[in-house]
Amino acid sequence: MKFQMIITRISILVLTALAVFSLPGPAASQPVTTLRLDPAAAAASTCADTQIVVKIEDVENLWAYHVQFTYDPAVIEVTGMENGSFLQKGLFLTDKGTPGMFYIANSQIAGVEPASGSGDLAVFNVRALAPGLNTSITFDTTVTILVDETYMEPGIEYQAVDGAVNTIGCDSVFLYLPLVLRQ
Repeated sequence: MKFQMIITRISILVLTALAVFSLPGPAASQPVTTLRLDPAAAAASTCADTQIVVKIEDVENLWAYHVQFTYDPAVIEVTGMENGSFLQKGLFLTDKGTPGMFYIANSQIAGVEPASGSGDLAVFNVRALAPGLNTSITFDTTVTILVDETYMEPGIEYQAVDGAVNTIGCDSVFLYLPLVLRQ
């Protein structure tokens, strides 16, 4: 009888160990989709436009996007916006009518496959209003959305990495003219 109890206990111990060690491990985590600005810290001049690229990283099945930004309108002005090369241009919309805010949005047209991977989502240009200032360019995550082909809310999860702009003046240009004396 005592031998039977020992065998039962050993069997239970072995079965428990097998059950514990045969459980699947933690699932491999999917990379987090990231939106970021390139360059992260731009230098904008008062005499020329500076291009900033909205990068998207590790996205799956992106069909459409709406990215909205805030910035200090006393420091820079947004001079242009366009779709990047990552997602085919379809219904493309931009707006910079509200000082301190602008958005870029694009939705592919039917018959085009959704995009996956990483690339240039959008591009915008800024110009400094005065030298020696700085401003953050912040993703407004309350309205920024990445959408897959199902168009289901809340969209594709992402993390946003904001950027900054420091302003500089124009380099001084010296123009040397010949000195002509009349006699």
